[in-house]
Amino acid sequence: MNDVIDKLLKAANGRRRTRTLDRQQFDAIVAQVGSKAGAFAAENAGQVSSSYQGRSETTVVLAVRRTDGRLAVAIGSNHGKQGSASRPFWLAQAIRTTKSAPQVMAWADAALPVTREDGGIVILGGAQ
Repeated sequence: MNDVIDKLLKAANGRRRTRTLDRQQFDAIVAQVGSKAGAFAAENAGQVSSSYQGRSETTVVLAVRRTDGRLAVAIGSNHGKQGSASRPFWLAQAIRTTKSAPQVMAWADAALPVTREDGGIVILGGAQ
């Protein structure tokens, strides 16, 4: 499982040298979740001013404790400007805001493992 997580982080970080997350930072985000069903943590690797004119991207991790006790973790990237959501951009349709616990929980309970070119979803704990 560690290899899968490292592979997803590498894909999400891409070739960027800034606004990336390493394994230690990933582990710290996951540790924030705890064991209570519905608990979640959404973090990014930093942002730039919304007035910044260049392209900006940041690595993001969304970790959610499912009702079955396992952990659904989405690893990807999103726009790096202030105010951008701390979830992979490809989850925008499934999770409109990470401020809505019921919406985040519904996504987590339905989430399946997937590997994408730019990140993916991993389910930790229990049978894979």
